[in-house]
Amino acid sequence: YYGTMAMKCRGTVESGVRYFVDDIILYRYADVLLMKAEAKNGLKQDPTAEMEEVRRRAYGENYANHKFVNGTQEENDAAILHERLLEFATECKRWWDLVRFDKAFELVPSLVGRDNPELLYFPIPNSVLSLEPMVEPNSAWPM
Repeated sequence: YYGTMAMKCRGTVESGVRYFVDDIILYRYADVLLMKAEAKNGLKQDPTAEMEEVRRRAYGENYANHKFVNGTQEENDAAILHERLLEFATECKRWWDLVRFDKAFELVPSLVGRDNPELLYFPIPNSVLSLEPMVEPNSAWPM
């Protein structure tokens, strides 16, 4: 059995100590292109050029089988969101993509049917609540 594992943001080990020197979030060119495609689609413009540039690099010789076809705004949103899933699988961007595209309550199994927008915000830790009397807890999360 051969598997794969993510190697991004694992740091380096020297003398038994792991140093995380590569866990800084950087924006790659593919991220810029997909953000531009998202913005163009939101403005009802054609995002084909940006999508094809990302796919051309990602699929290489197999690019002909993965060409982007401009569709409706909703279809393009779905394609951009899927492309972001594939491109940034291990880069911790999925949650924010789902929130931004307003798809968290459709695509996150634990949120399906729970249309409470406050669930999109993280709970405030008790340590913060005990130190900051003006901070109110998020009512969507039990204390």
